[in-house]
Amino acid sequence: MDIEGYEHFREDGCALFPREAIQQWEERMNGCQLFGQIHAELFAEHGHPCPLCKQMIAKVGNNNHIFCLACHNHYCYLCRKIVWRSAEHFGAGANRCKQHTAG
Repeated sequence: MDIEGYEHFREDGCALFPREAIQQWEERMNGCQLFGQIHAELFAEHGHPCPLCKQMIAKVGNNNHIFCLACHNHYCYLCRKIVWRSAEHFGAGANRCKQHTAG
């Protein structure tokens, strides 16, 4: 059977591309992720994956409060935990991380 146009590939018809291929393409096209990948390559000695989405992120400067451009979550560079409230995670005290450290 010959197929004309894309009507055959509607939601209730055949898939033009497998869902996994579409998802991979969308992830590659995410500009924020692309920026993060380039940034992580340039500063690889300070890079590690985001604890949530695994996007490589590099720390630049002295701030340990990291914002992931791929999944839009905040986390701590030192302990790799998600940061919900900066004031509760960073600060003085035995169980708190320092918000600013060199390297």
